[in-house]
Amino acid sequence: MSGRFSALVGGELLKIRRQPANRPLLLIPLLVVILMALLSSGSRPPASSADVALRVLDPLTLALQVGVGIPLLVLAARATGQEYQLGTVRVLIARGAGRVRLLLARLAAIAVVAAAGAAVMGVVGFVVLGLAEPRTVTPLLPPSAELWRDAVLNVVAIALSLAACVMLATFAAALGRSVVFGLGVALVWFPVENLAAVALSAFSAVTRQDTYDQLTAYLLSTNLNVMVQAVEPWRGSEVLLATPAVRVDGTHTIVVAAAYLVAFLAASVLLTWRRDVHQ
Repeated sequence: MSGRFSALVGGELLKIRRQPANRPLLLIPLLVVILMALLSSGSRPPASSADVALRVLDPLTLALQVGVGIPLLVLAARATGQEYQLGTVRVLIARGAGRVRLLLARLAAIAVVAAAGAAVMGVVGFVVLGLAEPRTVTPLLPPSAELWRDAVLNVVAIALSLAACVMLATFAAALGRSVVFGLGVALVWFPVENLAAVALSAFSAVTRQDTYDQLTAYLLSTNLNVMVQAVEPWRGSEVLLATPAVRVDGTHTIVVAAAYLVAFLAASVLLTWRRDVHQ
């Protein structure tokens, strides 16, 4: 059983690697790394160890969330939607592969791609940042215990953010059984939620009811946006995008993000299991 599943995962990895349309996605992390280096170039030297963490970990975290997250959105939506559009899912099922097992194998393959992409981009980003502004990176070597602690928490935030991109796109593509529908929903989800957070805060101010403010604490995007700052409040780093209108802690952001991931996964499995492939 495990051998058959690993073969399915290998097959999904092979499809991802051989699709020419996936190759341009490599340009996105490259452009993000270059932009990060340009923004960091010429900055003032760090004044403290906490300042070093803010100047290196936060830019790298944001670069990984955006530079790897966007390609994963596209990759997951395309991989799921094309199975139905091209009819390949029917061939695989006819050969004895279960629909849910195929879905899980595809998710496992994308997880491998995500882990490899994040690791490579993290190293490249660190090197590029060091070349652009050596004074920022030099104090990190060797890393202190506090820096390792902060780095681990940042990795948790990155992992949840990338997982959210994959599961959201997979759910959208499984729902619409279309690459266009999956991409459309996945790409607008986070911008819409950010705008919704601002609108809810405005409604709360107009109506003088905190109900709308409370709702902002349960949006996926706002929790992902503030997660690094919530799990590491001692660093005092800034948030660039929309945040919950009420105060949330690190546990809250992780639980809410995990709940969305479970919901997306459950919905994707249910849609794959219950709906016939001829629909």
